[in-house]
Amino acid sequence: MRLIFGILIGALLTAFIGYNTMMSKGGDMMFSDRISPYSYEETVEKLNQSFKDNKWNVMAVKDSNAGFVKKGKAPIGKLTNMKVCKGSIAYEMLKNDETKQFAAMMPCGVAIFEKDGQVHVSTMNLRLMKEMFEPNIKALMTTVADDIDKIMGVL
Repeated sequence: MRLIFGILIGALLTAFIGYNTMMSKGGDMMFSDRISPYSYEETVEKLNQSFKDNKWNVMAVKDSNAGFVKKGKAPIGKLTNMKVCKGSIAYEMLKNDETKQFAAMMPCGVAIFEKDGQVHVSTMNLRLMKEMFEPNIKALMTTVADDIDKIMGVL
């Protein structure tokens, strides 16, 4: 009885610590954040060109601040959303009915913004996310993460 009680208390304590860690650091874990040494405008330009140079399609580059201001909202500061996709990888991921739901995660998003006087570039943390999926998807997500790391090398 003491053993079962000990296991139960241990499981609850582990769950509590895990939950608190995810809640306090979950945002940090879900995203990969890089600091650019360039100005905001230069960072947007360099990333746009680097994606193109690496055979990725730049599907959209949106000035989110301008969009909000145009709708009468207060300025939120410099923030650009890029939507990018590499067709050959997307095709491999979407060609089977079992994996079509991954279209909800496409195209890949890149956020470029100023915070605390620095230019940040954020993407989803694909190296963490891939661990939830089967080997074929995991391999494709690794390829995407490797490509994005290479593209971000311009920073």
